[in-house]
Amino acid sequence: MKNHILLAALFPLVFFTKTQAQALVPFLGANGKYGYTNEKGDLVFQPEYDDAPIMPADSFGVRVVKDRFPLYLLRNGIVLRGKDGYSKPLLNFTDPERRAAPDTLHDLMLAGVGGKVYFIHRTTRKVLDFWPNQYYTSPNWFPVYYRADGDTQTAFEFGFCRVYKGKGKVNFLNRNLKELFPRDFPAGTPLSNRYLLLADETQKMGIADSSGQIRIPFVWKRIQPAGRDGFFLVNNALHPTRHATAEKAGMIDADGKIVIDTVFRDLEPVGKNYVIARKKFTAGVMDYNGQWVIPMDYKEVRHLFDDFFSVESPGPASVNIINLKGEKQLPRNYNAVISQTTFREHRQFLELWDYPVVCIADSGFNIVFCDTNAQSRLVSSLSSDKLQFYTHKYVAGKPDGLHGVRDHTGRFVIPAEYDLISLPADDVDLYQVKKNGLWGLFDTEGREILPVKYASIRADESQSGKKVDTYWARLPEVKLYSAFGPKGEKLSLPDNFMPNRDRDMLAELVLNKTNDAQELALIDGSRVVWKDEYADIFGMHQVRTPEGGFFVDFDENIRVYNAFLKNIVPNGYAALRQFFDKKRLKNTGLITLFQVKPGFTDNSQLPDDGDILKIEQNIESHSVWPSLPADCSGSGVIDANGTWVSGPKAGVLFLPLSHHLVLEIGQKTGSDGQVFTLHRVNSPQKMSLSVSAPPGGMFDVRNNFSMLIGRVSPTVDYAFFNEKGEQLTGIDIRNAGTYLRKRNLVTCLHKNGNLADVILDEKGAVLATLDENLDAASFFASPGDWPGDYFVAQRRDDGYSGVLDSTGKTVLPFKFRALKILCPGKLLSANNLNGHTELLNWQGEVIYTASENLRATCFEAANGYLLVSADHSTLVVSPEGSVVRTFPDKTAGLSGHPGYPNLAVLYDRNLKKNYWVDVVSGRVFRD
Repeated sequence: MKNHILLAALFPLVFFTKTQAQALVPFLGANGKYGYTNEKGDLVFQPEYDDAPIMPADSFGVRVVKDRFPLYLLRNGIVLRGKDGYSKPLLNFTDPERRAAPDTLHDLMLAGVGGKVYFIHRTTRKVLDFWPNQYYTSPNWFPVYYRADGDTQTAFEFGFCRVYKGKGKVNFLNRNLKELFPRDFPAGTPLSNRYLLLADETQKMGIADSSGQIRIPFVWKRIQPAGRDGFFLVNNALHPTRHATAEKAGMIDADGKIVIDTVFRDLEPVGKNYVIARKKFTAGVMDYNGQWVIPMDYKEVRHLFDDFFSVESPGPASVNIINLKGEKQLPRNYNAVISQTTFREHRQFLELWDYPVVCIADSGFNIVFCDTNAQSRLVSSLSSDKLQFYTHKYVAGKPDGLHGVRDHTGRFVIPAEYDLISLPADDVDLYQVKKNGLWGLFDTEGREILPVKYASIRADESQSGKKVDTYWARLPEVKLYSAFGPKGEKLSLPDNFMPNRDRDMLAELVLNKTNDAQELALIDGSRVVWKDEYADIFGMHQVRTPEGGFFVDFDENIRVYNAFLKNIVPNGYAALRQFFDKKRLKNTGLITLFQVKPGFTDNSQLPDDGDILKIEQNIESHSVWPSLPADCSGSGVIDANGTWVSGPKAGVLFLPLSHHLVLEIGQKTGSDGQVFTLHRVNSPQKMSLSVSAPPGGMFDVRNNFSMLIGRVSPTVDYAFFNEKGEQLTGIDIRNAGTYLRKRNLVTCLHKNGNLADVILDEKGAVLATLDENLDAASFFASPGDWPGDYFVAQRRDDGYSGVLDSTGKTVLPFKFRALKILCPGKLLSANNLNGHTELLNWQGEVIYTASENLRATCFEAANGYLLVSADHSTLVVSPEGSVVRTFPDKTAGLSGHPGYPNLAVLYDRNLKKNYWVDVVSGRVFRD
């Protein structure tokens, strides 16, 4: 452990509760090393680290570097040696049912680094190596009630943590990280914050308390917690049956004193006050003093609710309900009494059986309604203001009877004439009914939502976890499902073969209930009987397209099947991995196939992933376009039907750009470079267009389905095209962004032969043409995209500049020299008559004058402050628009951390190190 844990040079006097924690800011010392201060500038850790990021207030540690070695520095001064460090708080579970959220143990933390895991006490700085419980399996003979799982492998339960000690042994840590017991045990678990259950090597069990004292020796075969803390059931069967013969279960207290003698078949706790005691043929109720509350005069006793129990005497029709005084609550006996509870309000109802009559009674034992040959079950998933019952009526000639729905008064909401009734989804007040093999939907008032005429109705599975408002229904003669709303209205969603959770799916494995055969449902609604040969195809990546879709195997050699499980790659062709992109296939629905030469091997499909990425990056940047591989004679493009939409053609490489555009890349032709042709496909109007500068990447939502493409004409000019190959602008653009946004500033050739600056909308329509005397093109960084709603224009006659908005309206008059927008809507810069830089607010007023011509960059903080970084200084502009301070170094920008908008990083040219400053207070975190 000493080899992995170091102590920081200065112990930080920092408390660790959530309210007191502060951010620790890197502090640059005169030695060129980093330490840490708090936000007030108080030194916490001495400068000794080569690299150190900010430690947020909610963080327990950060990764630092010292002498080129990675370390993990904890807030309490402990340093863990190794890379990939992490830390998090420890949790304490106190709810046995795991329904309540765990507590956070603020004095403890978990840290990991270099593959090792540590428990750390933040104030005492005690550190323990820790082996997570995932390495330990509790033996099957031990009744584990509070097994940790998932992230809780390292959690505390009731203030204790079970730790693995190797060789199948465990011990327990308390909140001071001290082992509770001087020896280890084969099994154990906390039962409460006072007691722990342990087992020794003989598989006998005992009880220890929170101080580590063994309170009950290891003499019992089995111990389980009772309903009250400090009481335990002994020798109780885990799964008692009515025919069990062993009669040795009892109850003891925390001192081992026998409270209920070990003479019973089993004991069942009822809350914190009572225990149902059973022998082979009799049952009764005892309290925690071992006194009889309900004598053992009954054949069976079951707890219903509160202080009421159902009791069964020998003989038929012998069940009644009694209270703790033994008083009967029903005027006569029944064959059976079953308790039902509403899901949210926990209201109690009773099902009283006196076959063939079955009645429903409320918690006051008043009968609400009765029916003959019918069973009624509470519908517990309806919203809280609804209270209804499923009624299952047994009818001669109907094997499963008939089903209906009653309200809480016994009135039939849906008559008992259906073969099946169920809720289509939780928290939905609709009933799905089935009659003569057909389905319909009704609301809880019995109103018809969808008539009983559909072969199948299913709630939208993609809406899991929220209120369902879409239902998919299919008529018997129709293969596809249609979408309906909760009132039965037809929705505009396209019909689908299956209301899949994933709309991209091409098939779904379903069960044919007629013959119990597994089938694949395909996208046209047809079904094929499952065959083992389909398993490989069904497990492939599924891509939905307008023509259907592809099953594609991306892993080794590219294999392609259509949506109907048919191989669509003809003999002599292959899909090459270096030209295969999942995103391209998804966006375009088209795939390039290569005609391979004799001797082609599958190995030629397997380049390094880096080569694939390089090809895609080259296409995006217009740098180096790929060419046809040497072992291929040509290529073509197919859709999901296996239909050739382009080619095949010898000597060229086809690259899909959208579902309607394919780029043909010809071979190099000497000094002219490569030849490019755009082909319009999947459209009644075919088109082939020679281009000199094709678009990079694909047409998708990211580029608004538009791109700038250079056409071959007497001169190389540009036009915008959409994904369908439609030309959106004239072929006269000389300078523009790579795609169309809502507003676009472009330079084009005017009708008079001069260049003009024009503003276009997202469809390529002209919104405004700038005055011929204005020149905005020189301020446009081609081929980038127009960055905002404003731009600078310059008058050609006198060289003065002003600001226009995205509609061409003048925002700032033309009276400035070398005008630049530093922060749109807030800050600009311009040169005065001496050539020195002035900072301007958005009204054009000078707020600062420099003694030189600055090359300034602006950063905007979330709190409204602006940082203006020049070559050798940084200015801070307040939200009110005034320069409030300057720093002597250039900034690398703001912290970027949402919790600390005031912090910025500056660069010391001499030390070649970054340091931090508070732009609001002016505090500098360095010597």
